[in-house]
Parts: sequence; structure tokens; C-alpha cells
Amino acid sequence: MTNRLSIIIPAYNDGDTLPSVISQCQALCPYEIIIVANGCTDNTEQIALNYHCKLISDPEPLGHDVGRAVGAANASGDVLLFLDADISIPSQQLQKFLEPIYTNQAEVVLNHIPLKPNSVHPVVIWKRVFNALMGEQHFGLDTLTAVPIALTRYALNQIGIESMMNPGIATLKTFKSNLPISNSYQIDLSKNKSRIGHQKTGTNLSFMQKVIIGDYVEGLSLLQLPNLDDHLGPQKVKMLDANGETLTPQLNQITPIANYDEKTLSVVMTLQQKVFRLHSKFKCLAKLPAHELIFVVNSDLAEEKRIAKEYGAKIITVNDPLGYEAYQAIGAKAAQGDIILTINGTSSFKYKEICDYIERIANGADLVLTKNNLKRSISLLLALQYAFNLAVDRKDLGASSLLSKHTAMSRKGLNIIGWESLHCPPLAQLKGILNGLSIVTSSKSVSYGKDDKDIDLHMKDYLVTLQYLIKEKGPRGLFANDGRKRNKV
Repeated sequence: MTNRLSIIIPAYNDGDTLPSVISQCQALCPYEIIIVANGCTDNTEQIALNYHCKLISDPEPLGHDVGRAVGAANASGDVLLFLDADISIPSQQLQKFLEPIYTNQAEVVLNHIPLKPNSVHPVVIWKRVFNALMGEQHFGLDTLTAVPIALTRYALNQIGIESMMNPGIATLKTFKSNLPISNSYQIDLSKNKSRIGHQKTGTNLSFMQKVIIGDYVEGLSLLQLPNLDDHLGPQKVKMLDANGETLTPQLNQITPIANYDEKTLSVVMTLQQKVFRLHSKFKCLAKLPAHELIFVVNSDLAEEKRIAKEYGAKIITVNDPLGYEAYQAIGAKAAQGDIILTINGTSSFKYKEICDYIERIANGADLVLTKNNLKRSISLLLALQYAFNLAVDRKDLGASSLLSKHTAMSRKGLNIIGWESLHCPPLAQLKGILNGLSIVTSSKSVSYGKDDKDIDLHMKDYLVTLQYLIKEKGPRGLFANDGRKRNKV
């Protein structure tokens, strides 16, 4: 293979930085430098001509990364290097970056971006989650989103020129084509100027962040995703087989803590393993003006069932290790109240904290999640939860999820979501969002969500949920508008 190098640089009013970018590229002695000037109103095009670059000009902005595809379609080289016009990278670094291709060790070279466990930037979160959901977690944050990117002509043919418009699709095709990939070299671009579309935007996503997240959702739409019925069906049968020991509940005669407008309260506690201080937990719950107390418990926990009976609980025993989510679904199915408060028996709680959940439902919310502000090191599970909330345009929820410690739900919310969907927490949450339910977080923030032995199952839950989102809203989910001029390629 010859090594004729084509360097492709999309540009949009980058006259200030383009001379430096081109100068560094010329030091590589490339076969051609292609400037894809789109929507430029400054001197970008004249600079490209002055530096004897191949200029492709369009009066309109082409949209995110369309310039890459346009440049690739017009490139003649055996190796293609993709750069941005606003980031000047020293030629020595670019030469080292290209070495794996020049030495026949790789067909694709990605810039290595170190994973910072406390990074909550939406695009960073989605890079990490996207690779994990594809089974390529070892690539960390390395995708075809960020420059520099280098491909051989063979790799480009495998990926497809049109795929270069969408980094999510291009990354998926790169991984699934089993192309040799190198991501061992890091070019630190963190000190380059921030682009307007990537800056922090409070509790709202910027347009560019929505485009990039939509790209990753669209990339995942090409995967063979788990079938919803196959995923939930067997567990639903087991949930229906849960045995209930019907007791006459001892309705509390305690003065209500808030005006519930005649709404009734069902309290569900779930427990899969032995815990300390169970008496004190039931004593706390007994203070609530509950219509019924339901205890969903592993059948092996005889002492815990005995304690629950002392407090007049309806006991539902589960013989199979179905997981916390299934216990939550079983309890919701049995509950008859207008407000359903679900308590994870393995987690601690205080009376005022759980009253907050109830009062938020009484005041009009349909679903209350335990708040998580992502202030500590972010596990993959937390990243999954946050990425999902970003994908449904609920950045304000952070990493809050139905997987979390405690939840509360209105009867309306449960009827719309369906009790069986609670076995797949992100799916239940998605159904609530798509149906316009009022979903809020608790007032107190917690830090939780370490990866556990069920992380693979959680990832499957999120893949199933994304499949449902794609089915309902299209391949890009809620972010269909990406502003791309696809007809220009």
C-alpha cells in the first residue's frame, strides 16, 4: 500500500486559526489538503487558496460532520486524516499519531482521551456509555467523534463515506467491521478553545449536544438489540407466581402528616437479604398514615417476615432471586392506594425524607426519584442512568433512576407505566416521560450507584429501553433534528 495522505479539514468561519492548522499539516508533506468551507462569511476560503489547498465551497453550513463526508468523497489519498479548522496540532504529534497506519499496525487510529471518573459533560458521558453498550468498554471515551481521526482507504470503504456524517454510526461500523484500531496515542486538546455548542448549559442541553447524543442513539439503532418480550417475558411469569400471605392490615389511626386530599397511601417495602435494625424501619413506616403496608420479601427470610407481621403488613414471598426491580413491580401490582411509596429495605431512611416523597406526589407529581447530583466518581451504572436521562432530554434529573433507593408514584402514573414495566426501570421511566407524566426528584441528594454484579443486566435493560425509544420516536430518538444537509454528500 502506498501512503498518499489526504488531510480533510471542514471549516466554518475559521480564518483566525486556519493558517496555523494548514502550516502544521504542510509539514507532513501530504498528497493533498482539502478544505471544506461551508457557510463561511470571513476569509477562510481565500486562506485555503493562498495555501494551495483543494477548496470545496458551499454557501450554506452543511451541519455537524457533513464536511468530513464531503471531504472524504473528494479525497484521492490512501490514508485520510480528519482534523478541525479551529484546532492547530503540532506536526510532530500528527506524524506520531499516523505511525500505526504507516507501519501497517492499524486501519483506524483514534485519539486516546483519558477517562476522568468525575466528568459529567453530556458528550463525555455518552462516549463512555456508547462504547460500553456496544461491548467495547475497553475503548473508554475513544470514538470517531473527536479529532484527530485517521483511516486507510480500505477502512473508509468498510465504514462507508456517508457514515462519516454521523460519528455514532461510523464508530459502530468501525468496531463491528473488526478493523484493526489503534488508540494508544494521546494528543491533548483540552486547552484548545471551547466551542459554543459544547459549553455547559445548566439543566438544558445545547443544540450541538442534542445532535451528538442523537448520533449515538442512531448508531445503537443499527445494533441487534434485545427483544422486549424475550427480555421481560420470563420474569413477568415469575412475578405473577409470587405468593401473598393475606393478613388484615392494621390501619394506622395517626394524624396525617399532610393534607392528601383524601388520597390513600400504600407503603411497599422490599427486602432480598438480611438487614440490621428492621424493627426500627418498620416503626418509622408505621408513623405514616398508610392505608396498607406491603412487605415483598425473599421466602428464606423467616425472621424478617415475623417482624413484618407484627406491624400488620401484607406479606408477599418471592421464591426466585428476581432482583430488586422485580420486587418493586410485585409490590406495585399488589398496592391499592392512590399514592405508592416503595422503600428499599436494604437502604437507610429517615421519617422526614420519606414524607418528602409522599408530599411531592400529593402536590401533583406522578413519579418521585431519589436525587443524585453526580458529585463523586461516576461508576458505569451512574453513567448509564445519566446518559439515559440526557437521551430523553431530562438533564435536570441527573443520574436519578427508578433503580435508586426509594421511589413514590401516583396511581395515574402506575396505570400509565404498567406495573410489569417496573421490572425494567429505565423502560418504566421512559414510558412515564413519553406520556407526559410529572417526574421529579427528592429534595435530599445522595451519592450511590456503584457497579454491581448485575451491571450486564442493567446494560441490557438500557438497550431494551433504547429500542423502545427508537421504535416510538425514530432512529434518533427525541433528537431527530440534526440540521445536516445530507444531500450535499
